[in-house]
Amino acid sequence: MTGHIFKIAIRNLKKNKTGSIINLVGLTLGILTSVLIILGIRFELNYDRHNVHYDRIYRVNMRFNFGVQEIDQVVTPPYLGPAMVNDFPQVKNAVRIVNVGATVSFREKKFREDRAFAADSSLFQIFSFRFIEGNPATVFGIPNTAVITESVAGKYFGNENPVGEILNIKFDGGTDSTLYLVTGVIGDLPASSHFHFDIVVSLESFSSWVNRSNWYNNAFKTYILLEENASVEGLTEKLPEFTYKYWGDTENFDAWLQKENRRIFYLYPLSRIHLYSDLSYEFEANGNILHVRIFAIVATLILIIVCINFMNLVTARSSGRLTEIGIKKVIGATRQQLILQFISEAVLMCLVSLVFGMVILEFILPYAERFLNINLRIHYFEYPLLIPSLFGLALMVGLLSGAYPALYLSSFRPIRILQANVHEGRGQSSIRRILVVFQYFIATILLSFTMIVFMQFQLLKKGDLGFNDQGILVIYNPNTLENNLKSFRTRINGIPEISSNTLSHSLPGTSFPSIGFQAEGSPDLVALNINQCDEDFIQTLDIELVEGRSFHRDYATDTASIIINQEAARIMDLDNPLGKILFSGPDLVNRFTIIGVVKDFHYASKQHAIEPMALVHLKNVYREIPRYLTLKTSTARSNETIGRIETIWNEFLPSVPFRYSFLDEEYAMLFKKEKQLGRLMLLFSLFAILFASMGLFGLTAYSINQKGQEIGIRKAYGASGDQILWLFTVHTTKWVLTGNLLSIPIIFVLIGKWLTGYASRVDLSAWYIIVPIGITLGVSWITVGYLLRKAANTNPGEILRYE
Repeated sequence: MTGHIFKIAIRNLKKNKTGSIINLVGLTLGILTSVLIILGIRFELNYDRHNVHYDRIYRVNMRFNFGVQEIDQVVTPPYLGPAMVNDFPQVKNAVRIVNVGATVSFREKKFREDRAFAADSSLFQIFSFRFIEGNPATVFGIPNTAVITESVAGKYFGNENPVGEILNIKFDGGTDSTLYLVTGVIGDLPASSHFHFDIVVSLESFSSWVNRSNWYNNAFKTYILLEENASVEGLTEKLPEFTYKYWGDTENFDAWLQKENRRIFYLYPLSRIHLYSDLSYEFEANGNILHVRIFAIVATLILIIVCINFMNLVTARSSGRLTEIGIKKVIGATRQQLILQFISEAVLMCLVSLVFGMVILEFILPYAERFLNINLRIHYFEYPLLIPSLFGLALMVGLLSGAYPALYLSSFRPIRILQANVHEGRGQSSIRRILVVFQYFIATILLSFTMIVFMQFQLLKKGDLGFNDQGILVIYNPNTLENNLKSFRTRINGIPEISSNTLSHSLPGTSFPSIGFQAEGSPDLVALNINQCDEDFIQTLDIELVEGRSFHRDYATDTASIIINQEAARIMDLDNPLGKILFSGPDLVNRFTIIGVVKDFHYASKQHAIEPMALVHLKNVYREIPRYLTLKTSTARSNETIGRIETIWNEFLPSVPFRYSFLDEEYAMLFKKEKQLGRLMLLFSLFAILFASMGLFGLTAYSINQKGQEIGIRKAYGASGDQILWLFTVHTTKWVLTGNLLSIPIIFVLIGKWLTGYASRVDLSAWYIIVPIGITLGVSWITVGYLLRKAANTNPGEILRYE
């Protein structure tokens, strides 16, 4: 019986080649798009789940409250992990991780490794790594040992076994190189990990830095592994007491608490870090759960549009199958059998579309991965439920899309069919129009959202930043030049296209360390985001000074000077800040004099409000190394200028690759998620318009088929082709406009809610409605124009001769 049904289904699909091809293309594209979105969602939701104990791993975050000022960060003191293992029986293990950055040498090879980490040996017991060489239990058995990834092993050692080899490593901020023994090689960390390293060394190598009694050196990410069935809530309840135990042993801390200040540790599940965490000092930029939800909704809407298209296209050509239905009913076919027949055709079409879609997906997947910057690889046999899920998706789409045509076409009485007395009821016509209206309702929402995402991205990237990011060349890790740095700067200053250069620890778009400061005479401690820089920083980036001056080489005391922004002056309540003293550090022993105030500029993402920050001299008491040498050029991306700089670099340091970028590109990386979302929404919007146009094509074809006699009579009475074209276009326009207008309140609600996540945001404008309406109307007119023009120009005698 089933074979007979599918045999007839195949015959009908072959018989109606044009309609079948249109349906097949629509279903293939719809399923392909939905599967692509589902793969992206699966990738985002599976972050860090490759770790065997991911559900028991937590990161310990730290939250500060300085009065109304709140700071959430992922870096913690060095002794936090060991103290939690010691104090809480439910904490099985803990690991401290810190990104140290390094220049690594092996024989004549030398490389810059930005992703160089230091960690406890427990790293390999808490997280899951694929060990190629070495034993995870012993690789960090002694200090000065290193584990490298498979890629790094190939880069340094080729096909040789690196275990037992010696690497010469100089870490950022260090003065001397140290020899490290390679004790293990692991597979490259998966893309779905929230952190990635290329080389990790034993933290025991930094015994002088990892001061176990220091609870103010917040530089380490701390992760804990809980015992099985441990109560997270119970542990969380004990953390305030734990915090006070190690921080609250002085009178100063009690006085600090009385000023409505707070300091607390809290647990954050590993599985939620990528999509829900966006705190200071994250290892890498994380994803956004809101975007995942948007994509899930879009995938559902695309499938709904595809189903609507199938319904409309099948019912549009239903008159060609009425005789078949009537004869089958006369010879005894039941309605249930006819319903099964039509649904089988829909399911068969969806299964064929699934096969075509997956074949196309395999070809486009590498391009889609580069376009979306995510891993979408399908391992069909790695996940037992994957193939059944794909077939289940096709079956679901087939049932949904085939249900209405099956119920509709099987409802006609054979006597009416065979007497050619079938007329569509008002109910069926209304349902079909509602479906088309719904399609354009969705398409308009997607188009409007796409426009607002792109405009928001442009605002974040190109709006007034408060500093100049154009023509700014950034050279990485100038400290590797060591004693030649001053000579290198002198040489590049001789290039006519370079007007100034500056050394700094941070740049707009990178992380700024946070330090607590207290103004003289004030009881309140305020956290300022700090950038350590030289005398040319403000000039090179064209930052506006509103009061005072910049650092100056002739003033030796400027190493103890500080320049704050307007927000810092406001939050510290400094009406006349010049000359005021700020204190910082343990027991507030470090003293800084305010010499200038800069206009607020967006040193972090414009998504967030500008926070209080300050500039201190590179030679100040904290002495961070300069990570960037920034050059202002008049030739922007001139290959000739870059080539001249690289030539000078190679004269001083030929063994280390010259690495550079442009500040506007680096700053734009802050908005990578918005750019990616805009690209995806544009793609989905185009598909939505395509699918909606196919649905409108089906409805128009059906209307022309039903109203052929009306067209013939109008032409016989003298109506022109343009008049008939206008008549039907008005009806089409009403359906499309209805969908457009219904979408307006939804658009403003959704867009308004999405924009609340941005401190700087575009203003809602009528153009975000007018343009999508214009696009959908234009596409709809083009879609139906061919069909209507052909029908309007047909000889009325040919239409009425058989009526």
